[in-house]
Amino acid sequence: MLLQIFSCAFLFHLIMKQYYPREYTSILIFLTEHCIFAYSYIELNTKKIYKQIKNHPSVSSFTKQLKSSNNVEVILNSSSVSYLNKESIYSNVPFENTFIIYSDSEAMSCRTNKIIIHKFSKNTPKDVFNYKLCNYMFISTILYLEVKSLIINYDLRLFCDGNNYFVANNKIDKYVICYMLNQQKNVTFSPETCKYKLSIIDQNANMIDLSEKDVLCLNEDNYEIVQVISENIEYSDKESEENESSGSSVGSKEYEIIENDNN
Repeated sequence: MLLQIFSCAFLFHLIMKQYYPREYTSILIFLTEHCIFAYSYIELNTKKIYKQIKNHPSVSSFTKQLKSSNNVEVILNSSSVSYLNKESIYSNVPFENTFIIYSDSEAMSCRTNKIIIHKFSKNTPKDVFNYKLCNYMFISTILYLEVKSLIINYDLRLFCDGNNYFVANNKIDKYVICYMLNQQKNVTFSPETCKYKLSIIDQNANMIDLSEKDVLCLNEDNYEIVQVISENIEYSDKESEENESSGSSVGSKEYEIIENDNN
């Protein structure tokens, strides 16, 4: 059946092209214009219907309830693998994860604070879900990603679409960067092989650059950049005062502080 239809269409094309070229061209132009119009009309109305469904009170309420109930996202490498509830997360341990993100929505605003907890386990203290917001935000964060022989730049933000990563004790490493790249730009790269430069203009207009070997540690009033020396990465839940002053190690991962900002 399909072969017969194709044969008839091809025969029609040959006859029209040879004997009625001008009329055939007019027909093709007419059909092309109407196809474009029909596609645009369908696309526009589909988007309109989607927005109406999305903003419908019952759908919106259900979505909010679902997000609030499963407010912990489990990340493996840089991909989201499951959603859990903060209240019951310890009963689901052990589960494999590179880090988890606890999302806490503010009732009086559209902002959702994102708390990053690396290497969550049954030994992780429950007070890691308590947090304080940073008293600053960066002016600009541009990611320059090395892809073969090309450098591609992305405007990667720590505050984007209401999602706020400016939370004290958040550590932004290559795994978090690749996760955010996927979430914000729908671009997937392996944290194990990616090479990039993250250029930041901070709240004081200082310009700094980080690589995939660096970790951006956000504090309440300032931030610091530490460099990973060893490859066996394990985050401790709380850094000792001695490590904070020397920058020598965190858990079994060794760091060297290479830059601090001015308060």
